[in-house]
Amino acid sequence: MPEAERDGDLLAAYARLMDNPDPEVRMRAAKAWCAWEDAVVSLEPNGKPNVYSDRPAAALLAFVRISAHYSAHGAWLEDGALLRDAGLWPASRAC
Repeated sequence: MPEAERDGDLLAAYARLMDNPDPEVRMRAAKAWCAWEDAVVSLEPNGKPNVYSDRPAAALLAFVRISAHYSAHGAWLEDGALLRDAGLWPASRAC
C-alpha cells in the first residue's frame, strides 16, 4: 500500500487503488490482494496454492474490484450484523 494511501482504512484504500486511472497501479493492488487471499486459503485443510493469483488478469482485476468495493462499504450490513446473526444459520448451510 503506497504511503499516501495509508489513512487507517485499508479496505477503502484498496477500493481507491482499484479506481486508479493507471492500469499498473490497479494490477499491483490486485496482485497484492490476491496474494493475501492465496495465503489465507492455503491454510485451510483442503486449500490449494494460488487459487486467486492464477486467474487471468481481467478476472483477477474484476474479483478484487468487487471484493474491495463490498469490503470498503461493510457489505452494506449493519454494524455487528455478522456476529449478531451468526447463530441464525444452521451449520449445514455454512459456507
